[in-house]
Amino acid sequence: MELLPPLPQSFLLLLLLPAEPAAGEDWQCPRTPYAASRDFDVKYVVPSFSAGGLVQAMVTYEGDRNESAVFVAIRNRLHVLGPDLKSVQSLATGPAGDPGCQTCAACGSGPHGPPGDTDTKVLVLEPALPALVSCGSSLQGRCFLHDLEPQGTAVHLAAPACLFSAHHNRPDDCPDCVASPLGTRVTVVEQGQASYFYVASSLDAAVAASFSPRSVSIRRLKADASGFAPGFVALSVLPLLLLVAALATALVFSYWWRRQQLVLPPNLNDLASLDQTAGATPLPILYSGSDYRSGLAFPATDGLDSTTCVHGASFSDSEDESCVPLLRKESIQLRDLDSALLAEVKDVLIPHERVVTHSDRVIGKGHFGVVYHGEYIDQAQNRIQCAIKSLSRITEMQQVEAFLREGLLMRGLNHPNVLALIGIMLPPEGLPHVLLPYMCHGDLLQFIRSPQRNPTVKDLISFGLQVAHGMEYLAEQKFVHRDLAARNCMYQVMQQCWEADPAVRPTFGVLVGEVEQIVSALLGDHYVQLPATYMNLGPSTSHEMNVHPEQPQSSPMPGSARRPRPLSEPPRPT
Repeated sequence: MELLPPLPQSFLLLLLLPAEPAAGEDWQCPRTPYAASRDFDVKYVVPSFSAGGLVQAMVTYEGDRNESAVFVAIRNRLHVLGPDLKSVQSLATGPAGDPGCQTCAACGSGPHGPPGDTDTKVLVLEPALPALVSCGSSLQGRCFLHDLEPQGTAVHLAAPACLFSAHHNRPDDCPDCVASPLGTRVTVVEQGQASYFYVASSLDAAVAASFSPRSVSIRRLKADASGFAPGFVALSVLPLLLLVAALATALVFSYWWRRQQLVLPPNLNDLASLDQTAGATPLPILYSGSDYRSGLAFPATDGLDSTTCVHGASFSDSEDESCVPLLRKESIQLRDLDSALLAEVKDVLIPHERVVTHSDRVIGKGHFGVVYHGEYIDQAQNRIQCAIKSLSRITEMQQVEAFLREGLLMRGLNHPNVLALIGIMLPPEGLPHVLLPYMCHGDLLQFIRSPQRNPTVKDLISFGLQVAHGMEYLAEQKFVHRDLAARNCMYQVMQQCWEADPAVRPTFGVLVGEVEQIVSALLGDHYVQLPATYMNLGPSTSHEMNVHPEQPQSSPMPGSARRPRPLSEPPRPT
């Protein structure tokens, strides 16, 4: 045997070192093929079920005892599947009128409408029982209740119950007609011991006229499973759309007509023919540049004097309202006001240059006009927010003076719960404005009713006390608020009149004394003059006061004098 000489150490070192990659090539770690780690020969079994038709609705159910089911609805058939999607039960839901229809048989014998296939429009779970509710397109859209009966891990359906009462349903009012053949969506909400069905259906004219399923409705399922409770809240969108279309057409026509009257210029050539009409009163024709006041006089009629309507002048000595000015005033000048009123206005006058009115921000409407939000600059050059009351339309001088007097009446008021006058502004064009403090929270009633507010009982009591303090101050100043209702002033007297025991009720003599006492407390100089009719006696009382003694009155109904009329509780103060 021949022995080879040992290899040199340098050669052994070369064998242990890997070969260097060629210049310009990136070395990468060798990868294991993905297919080498997978076995493509394994067979996966996926549960499946063939419904035999187009699936129209599907609902899943999971019980408390590991039972579960899948309900699949197709035309004329309702399938019940187990956890492995194996068929557990099948229920025939149509065609309507067919002897094999199991749901039709639940409604008893008799005609159930025109025959035809049944498409499932509603398939929901009733959580309170639990049960399944299905509604089809046939049988006027009635529904059926299927109680769920657990059997191991599967679920079976009990015999269906027909949710329809023949004597409670009419074509114009059918609470048990739920589904529409055009489509229906239902959401079941459990409230307490009852289940409410929130239903939305698609309608057309034919469906709406057949059994009125309504577009949107809220129905309550009866406890005895005999149908749905009558008197449900519902809305039909189809008639509403017709009404909206009619109103829109009327508004568009009205807008077009008004635009024609305002934009188009008058045809003076056609108006000139009115002056030569036979048998008519000659009318002066006003051309461009003429004055309507020149020679404008009407012939006297029987019993009436001839009166000339002049711009800015009194119409007649008898204040005849049959003659009105052809043009109303566009602005009020200081010299046109009453001299005594003018002296008072000058004391509280604010230059219009220091007032900014936000005409796009209406914060209320008063007796005379509109209230706007605005700002005014005081003597220290501070911008202060305010409420600006103005007249909503051009009125007569007497009404303008009444408007200013009402503003001046607030000048002497000084109470934390009563608005005081800031000043009066006379703009160069338009009507005078009254400036009042700006209340950032707005109207008290709207503040309480606002969904963003949540006043407590303590807050409401505080509001009432503040209003009472303000009204008490006005009463001390001999003022009566315009919004103060007489029924609130006499609430205690009215409450005595509504007593159930007739013997406790005050007599007419006592009532007269109470009313006279209230009226006597209101005597004097008032903000609002209060005649005797301020107390609302009603038409029956005034009629009895005007009946003469010799006129016989109608005899009362038998028994009316012996037994008092049943009364409800007294009205609450507003």
